Amino acid sequence: TVGWGLQLQSPRFVAIMSILLFVLTLNLYGLFEFMVPGGKILGNVSLREGFIGDFLGGVLATVLSTPCSAPFLGTAITFAFTRGPMEIIFIFIAVGLGFSIPFFITSIFPSSMKLLPKPGHWMEHLKKFLGLTLLLTVVWLLDVFQALTDGTLPTTKLISTITLTFFAFYFQKNISKQFLWRALIFMMPLLAFTHVMLWPNSISSQITPSTGLLVEKQSQGLNWIPWNAAEMEKAKELKENVFIDFTAQWCFTCKANEQFVINTEAFKQMATDYNLKLLLGDWTKRDEVIGQWLLKHGAAGVPAYYVQNANGELKFLGETITLQEIRNALEP
Repeated sequence: TVGWGLQLQSPRFVAIMSILLFVLTLNLYGLFEFMVPGGKILGNVSLREGFIGDFLGGVLATVLSTPCSAPFLGTAITFAFTRGPMEIIFIFIAVGLGFSIPFFITSIFPSSMKLLPKPGHWMEHLKKFLGLTLLLTVVWLLDVFQALTDGTLPTTKLISTITLTFFAFYFQKNISKQFLWRALIFMMPLLAFTHVMLWPNSISSQITPSTGLLVEKQSQGLNWIPWNAAEMEKAKELKENVFIDFTAQWCFTCKANEQFVINTEAFKQMATDYNLKLLLGDWTKRDEVIGQWLLKHGAAGVPAYYVQNANGELKFLGETITLQEIRNALEP
């Protein structure tokens, strides 16, 4: 089952991204530099990263921005995943062109570059700030990793790997540049990371719903219960109003909707007024049942919100919601 954001359902993928972004953070803070082969000898000869470097940078940005793009791309991607190969290719080309528009504008109209700030010392300060944003992204990925794995041991191992990675780069920058010592020190985070990736008990292989998100939602004062199709059928027979929230721990848009709509007192009052049955579909971990149900009912990923009113009518509310939209959907 292919869904929007499915890569963040893999604990190994999240672990790799955590290490990669942390290494890039160390680069921004000056613990190491990316050296161009022959750069010191060739002097002013330009040796740029070229196509491969630009392509991989774009892939990294796109992969990590997926959870934030649901309000803008959710409908298009849902349509693409239900169509044939040509439609899928066309839609993703259009998405790529959308990401590329700023670069097209500056290449077609070079004079527009004058609108950009001139190089200066401010760039060093900006680099440090960008390092902070990467570090915060690592913290977020660690939280996602915790939700995808069983117990605290895997997360502890990953944090230990990150700590050893920091020490290795600090060692080569400030303590010793001898090759043998550096090789020995860098072996520590490499072995720790290999242990996290390969040790069978390190990462849960069971595809089971996590309970952390459900407990977190219940702590806000609402009686959420896990989603399944049987609960929806039961509610239809009892003529109950149902609100269904498909979400994930790694979904930023879901968190925004919760903050501004679902966790508000107004929503709680509406839930009481309509005697809402609240169903939570947790898609943090891979779940083919949820994935197939979403595709069948007009969504390719999370967030996705549905209302099933007392007459049994199912209405899709999209990726972003308002209280008025929910009220309108509840009316027969």
